[in-house]
Amino acid sequence: MNYKRPVNDNSMHGSLSEEDKKILLDALHFDCDALLTVDRFARDQNKKVFIFRNYSLMILTPLELMKITKPYQVLCC
Repeated sequence: MNYKRPVNDNSMHGSLSEEDKKILLDALHFDCDALLTVDRFARDQNKKVFIFRNYSLMILTPLELMKITKPYQVLCC
């Protein structure tokens, strides 16, 4: 991935705090598939869809993570 693209993407950073930007850019830099957070920007579905479509990064709340992993929870016991 070209990491300069998300750094220069002003549409993604418009409503994010500096801390949120740093966390998001770190996740993209380390090629993470998902970012688990309880921050308020995780509640904005439009922003989450935009980031997933453009950068293939899922932004999940703990509840969303539990919904995704629920079918596999029995296998872990």
